[in-house]
Amino acid sequence: RQDLTLRLWNARAGTQPRTLRIGDQPAAALRTSNDGARALVVSYDPVAQVGRAQIWDTRSGTRIGAAVPHDSYIWATELSGDGRIAATCSGNRSIVRLWHAETGEWIANIDEHGGPEPVQELAFSPDCTLLATGTRDGSVHIYNAHNGKLLGAVHHSNTVNCIAFDPSSTRMLTGSLDLTAQIWELDRSGSGDNQTIAIRVASMLTGHRSSVEHVEFDATGELALTATGKSGGTIQIFDARPGRQVGNHRSSCSGVARGPMTTRAGVPLSTTVSSSPAEHDERSAASLALAWACVARAPIDAESSTTSTVSYTHLT
Repeated sequence: RQDLTLRLWNARAGTQPRTLRIGDQPAAALRTSNDGARALVVSYDPVAQVGRAQIWDTRSGTRIGAAVPHDSYIWATELSGDGRIAATCSGNRSIVRLWHAETGEWIANIDEHGGPEPVQELAFSPDCTLLATGTRDGSVHIYNAHNGKLLGAVHHSNTVNCIAFDPSSTRMLTGSLDLTAQIWELDRSGSGDNQTIAIRVASMLTGHRSSVEHVEFDATGELALTATGKSGGTIQIFDARPGRQVGNHRSSCSGVARGPMTTRAGVPLSTTVSSSPAEHDERSAASLALAWACVARAPIDAESSTTSTVSYTHLT
């Protein structure tokens, strides 16, 4: 927020947000660990033209370690699911810095992107052992998240906008300005510093009329979602194995997130505003929450959301 605060909501409890003072620079980006216990807050001072990355303990409201300074605006950032490793990219956007969230100590500077092409996207695998980078020239590079070693690379024919891993960390989904999304099989062997990966394309997801801006797998890894455009876009759902389209919906979309949302009495919560709580059931693993672009945004919870800023789509 521009008022130099970070606000934490517990939507299920329905309580007032807790406010944390984040320093003297407005926040530019926020990433959280899977359990929400840690938050990576990125900020920028336009006068001094320097950036800063800070890890917060959201439960105690205290900083974890010292702030990590950057010599310019931080263009891309990501926090591993376990909250232990952070990746940031600043300056000319061709070098990714990998560092320990607990201490701020550097793990590696990654610059093997095939040239000085700007990094557009960062993504950690769910098992927190891989980091993928997407660049403007269409390259996707995969690195060992614990030492920064390059493990493999694949390519689109144009800018890579988005990257997601399936829950097993054995497949990767990428979306591009070339109007396609691709699913890649990751044949992994070894572990730790000695892991290796062989990559092959499993499916090409086509039929998009504009740049693919968002991608995600469902919680089972059986379905893949793509979204194009922040206005007048289309959300498409694919069977991830054969890459066959099984659904589509026209809507403006500003982001997608995998979550445990389902339907009430079998009625899909898709493009309409949810005016009653969604329910959890055994089918919840195959659901995604879709966050639509709107005037105001608020954190939501599957059991207590009545906000008009988020819509749910059941993917079964």
